Amino acid sequence: LLITGGGFAYIYFFQVSSIESLQEEKEVKQSEFNEKSAIVETYPVLQSAVESAEYFIENYDKTLFPNSNPDQVYRFLSDINANWPRVEFNYIFNDSTEQDLYGIVNSTISGVGSYRAIYNFINRIENSRPVQKVRNIQLSPIQQLGQYGDANFNFELQSYYNRSDHFNPRQEDLLEAFNDPSLFYNPFFPMIRDIEPNEDNLTDVENSQLIGVSNSRIFLRNQAGQLINLSLNQQVYLGHLQNINVQQGSATFRLNKGGIIEEVTLEVRR
Repeated sequence: LLITGGGFAYIYFFQVSSIESLQEEKEVKQSEFNEKSAIVETYPVLQSAVESAEYFIENYDKTLFPNSNPDQVYRFLSDINANWPRVEFNYIFNDSTEQDLYGIVNSTISGVGSYRAIYNFINRIENSRPVQKVRNIQLSPIQQLGQYGDANFNFELQSYYNRSDHFNPRQEDLLEAFNDPSLFYNPFFPMIRDIEPNEDNLTDVENSQLIGVSNSRIFLRNQAGQLINLSLNQQVYLGHLQNINVQQGSATFRLNKGGIIEEVTLEVRR
């Protein structure tokens, strides 16, 4: 009895807790093993991406501005902004700092332009031959009718210049600006916009009365009380004539009310 009781007590009080601890440790090790297995599986792809990036960096011919004159930075910005789409920008020279082999011209750039123009302007700065960094970009969309795609912008520009013969910059390299024709979606264009006024005095179908229909034409009295006719797909205020139903004596218009698409159907009064 003493031997049996002692063995039971040893198993219950010592070995059970040890087994539970080992099971927890096993679960942790299994989780680590799964994570490392996933890394091993993705390693060839990541290695290939790293080699491709290193090759691109080693063979990308960058250069520095020859000196700390901020005028050459302004000229460079003007050159890359010469082609459409362009921005209107102001250049402010802040200061110039020096390192052993190079220095940095610090500037502030502000202005206004369409999102496409701003995107291309910054993209050309960062990807052209001169080594430059764009920092602290601030964009504020212009929420006014006719300027929904425009924005005010402001950012800091660090332009690196040479202080020795180590980098050996060439002045003609500075003019080789990078051009990227790709344009991203404009995030400043609102989904819901103000409705444009009817400056061209087009037919306001919601304030008009349908008089008659034919296979290819409808007749209605417009908002001014005038009798007019419209053909299929003809433009009206905020949209166009989309469909004519002779059997039902109706006409359907597709209208864009500031980003909200509506279909309006008028019927001949019987």
